[in-house]
Amino acid sequence: MTAAQPDPTPTRRAPISGIAALLVGIAAFVFCWVPFLGLGLGAGSIVLGILSVRGGRARGAGIGGLAFGAVAAIPAVVMTIMFIAAFVIALPTGTGASRTAAPPSATASPAPSATSTPSPRTGAEEKAQYEARLKERQEAERAAREEDARKNGVELPDLSGLDGKTAQWRLEDLGLTVRFDGKSGTVLAPVNWTVIGSSPGAGKRAKLGSTVVLRMEKTAEMTPSPTPPGQ
Repeated sequence: MTAAQPDPTPTRRAPISGIAALLVGIAAFVFCWVPFLGLGLGAGSIVLGILSVRGGRARGAGIGGLAFGAVAAIPAVVMTIMFIAAFVIALPTGTGASRTAAPPSATASPAPSATSTPSPRTGAEEKAQYEARLKERQEAERAAREEDARKNGVELPDLSGLDGKTAQWRLEDLGLTVRFDGKSGTVLAPVNWTVIGSSPGAGKRAKLGSTVVLRMEKTAEMTPSPTPPGQ
């Protein structure tokens, strides 16, 4: 007996199943709007579908996967191209702004000089500034007088010849109090008496709130009292 001879027909490889092509094609159709991913799935389903049809196994599923891949490939290509274009357009303004900045022009106008002529002021502005400076100076002088009066007292003016009421107003305006000393009697109506001297005398200094004695001489009878200034 002769030994069994091996079958000379070579073993055929099993064709790639079309199920894989169909599943990848469905995935490509679902994710076709995702850049790069949809394009890769579409290309993969097309390749698997072609191999399945050529292998002769599950040709229906392979054709379905090939169809899904072909349909999904079109929007996938469009979305990928749009993504790349958007990235390229946004790149100069995002990370390379300094490279695209325009160089300074050689003919740019020079910066204004610090010694440029100021715009002329109107008469109203000049008047307002003058009045503001005058008010500040007056405030400073008044504050200086008040400070000097608190420290050194106030200088007494020469009140000789004034009636008693007017002299009293002037001294009270300086922050002093007044006491009358009548030469020939009690001073009841200061306006009817005339100042002939004071203690302390004119030119001397008296502390704020201190009393100045006015020496009086009677000059008139029953003269009505004058109205205080400002009333």
